[in-house]
Amino acid sequence: MNKKASSVLVMIFEVLAVLLIVTIAFKIAIGYANSDTITKINMAKDLGLMVNTLVSVPGDVVVTYPYNVSAYIILFDKNQEIIVMKKNDTPQNQARKKFYLPTHYSASGVLEEKERLCLEKRSTEIILRECSKEEFK
Repeated sequence: MNKKASSVLVMIFEVLAVLLIVTIAFKIAIGYANSDTITKINMAKDLGLMVNTLVSVPGDVVVTYPYNVSAYIILFDKNQEIIVMKKNDTPQNQARKKFYLPTHYSASGVLEEKERLCLEKRSTEIILRECSKEEFK
């Protein structure tokens, strides 16, 4: 076999290998983007930002999360973490977001597969709860 033919064969195999790697990478990226993982991570980040905002607002206030959260369980952990998960999620599939509160503030609450989520600030307490019908008209 001459050198020219072998170099063409090597080049064809290299192109096929690159196409295979690119195809696999796209399939993984599409699968990851369509999964609930991104939604859970974004929801945990949103709620963390909402808690930080509530701390800085003077007085009592109620904020409604603008999306349907009925597929998720959301809770404030005692270690000042927001945990977003589905019912049978393993700890590796849960989204966790650390948030920081001033020393005299506390956060509590659990929301299990309810449609609407509200964060309420009462004095120095942040409460995660289901919204009433009047709160999200």
